[in-house]
Amino acid sequence: MPVQRRPINRILIAMIVVALLCGLSGSYDPLQGAYAAELDDLQRELDALQKQMEEILNKLNSSKTQERKVLSDLAVIEGQLSKTRAQLATLENDITYLGREINVATADLAVAEAELVVRQDYLARRVRAIYEGGTVGYLEVLLGSTSFADFINRYELLRQVIAKDNELLHEVKAERAAVASRKADLEAKKNRAQSLQAQASARKASIEYQQGVKAEYLDKVRQDQVLYAQALDELEATSNQLESEIRKLNPWGARPTGKMYWPCTSTRVTSDYGMRFHPILKTYRMHTGIDLGAGMGTKVFSAEWGIVRRAEWLGGYGNTIMVDHGGGIWTLYGHLSKISVKVGQTVARGEVIGLVGSTGWSTGPHLHFEVRENGTPVNPHNWLK
Repeated sequence: MPVQRRPINRILIAMIVVALLCGLSGSYDPLQGAYAAELDDLQRELDALQKQMEEILNKLNSSKTQERKVLSDLAVIEGQLSKTRAQLATLENDITYLGREINVATADLAVAEAELVVRQDYLARRVRAIYEGGTVGYLEVLLGSTSFADFINRYELLRQVIAKDNELLHEVKAERAAVASRKADLEAKKNRAQSLQAQASARKASIEYQQGVKAEYLDKVRQDQVLYAQALDELEATSNQLESEIRKLNPWGARPTGKMYWPCTSTRVTSDYGMRFHPILKTYRMHTGIDLGAGMGTKVFSAEWGIVRRAEWLGGYGNTIMVDHGGGIWTLYGHLSKISVKVGQTVARGEVIGLVGSTGWSTGPHLHFEVRENGTPVNPHNWLK
């Protein structure tokens, strides 16, 4: 998201240089007239850039929140999918087992039916023989007895034969009914398992669809994050270039010499200058200053004599003060809870200019301190005592 910058009026700069060479600098104020208007225009561009950077940081933060939410949703979906897959595996095993049991029951039923056919044929032949012989056959058997004892024996034998035939018939029918009932029960269980399998398959397909939708959304969120990061890098580069041009337009005073005053009573560096893993963006980025661990409301001091150029909310820096010390050397004080100076105010070395806070992109109370040479951040340790 590059920002279009209006080119600096080179003729105006040339006029200023000529005036300086002609010895007019003693009475010429570079912050007056057309020169001041040019400087104001650049400052407005810089302010607009800072607002755009803050908007992109907010979008990036929102995108990170969305990413965490989608990842959480995907974890839940994966858990549901794993559970459904396990249910499907169990149902498939049950169906396989029931299929084998049905095959066994079918074979048993076939055997029982075959036995019933044999026994029914045997009984049919006996019934046919009895029918053909009539009851006389039984009477003849009984009347052919040679004695009362023989009669009793023959009667008992006939009774047992008839009883056995009836018992055999009932047993075969009962066995056939039991096997048929078992087969029907197994078929019902198999049908139930297949119905559950169909439901589980449908649920699995639905969950996989949700998973696909969430995964696509996650890809989009991450692509947006890449675009936001690129836009932020471009804005930061443009912002640094604008600040550099502002420094060149306003190179007042002599360059500070010696070491600067520590910007607060705490000298505990919690995050040093250089590349680091950003605690909020969760990526490796250049840390353009040092973070000094200090309690909320700790006094913040000007590191050197200078003029306050900015005293306002500055995107991820939160409440920020920027002091021009001359010769292109500026200091920056970020994440303040209170700003105690105004733009254009002259501050002395060691003067209280604000209080430590946790505004902007901050994970806790601390002072972010930068030193910039012609707009470029440099290691603050090279300037501090």
